[in-house]
Amino acid sequence: MDLRWFGVNGWEIAFDGKRVLIDSWLTRFPTIDPDGAFLESTPLTVDHAVVDQHIHGVDLILITHGHFDHIADIPYILSRFPDARVVGTRR
Repeated sequence: MDLRWFGVNGWEIAFDGKRVLIDSWLTRFPTIDPDGAFLESTPLTVDHAVVDQHIHGVDLILITHGHFDHIADIPYILSRFPDARVVGTRR
């Protein structure tokens, strides 16, 4: 088994030719202003080059909850690997 940490809550677990991603947010954008307040107006973006550099396949994507830093890259990852399954929570 191989484990790769993508930062924040993101992980890749690889075993027996399978890949599982957990909260795989690789794109980074500013979310806190200089005073430490959350920047609600920050647009959600996806850094395709960064995702392409690190995600080379996926069979299953696990999402622990729906915050941007857990799910923002998922639609793009699924566009590259449409056969991957996604499992998440209701909230």
